[in-house]
Amino acid sequence: IPFALFVLGFMSLSGIAYLAQHSSWRFLYLYTAVPAAFYCIFLHLFTLESPRWLHMKGNDEEAIDVLKRMSPKNTA
Repeated sequence: IPFALFVLGFMSLSGIAYLAQHSSWRFLYLYTAVPAAFYCIFLHLFTLESPRWLHMKGNDEEAIDVLKRMSPKNTA
């Protein structure tokens, strides 16, 4: 999915450039940078730490908590 979103974002650049054709290049940069900044903030707030990284750092309890949150609730 991340690669599909990358392709869609890359394809949307031509549409954004067309809509901003009478603007400065600075506005085009702003139009593309602001959604990317929101995406980075969203990732920082809502993504979990890697259980492998936590285990390598010695945080085994936190790694187990992350694995529990990642696992499906209704397992048969």
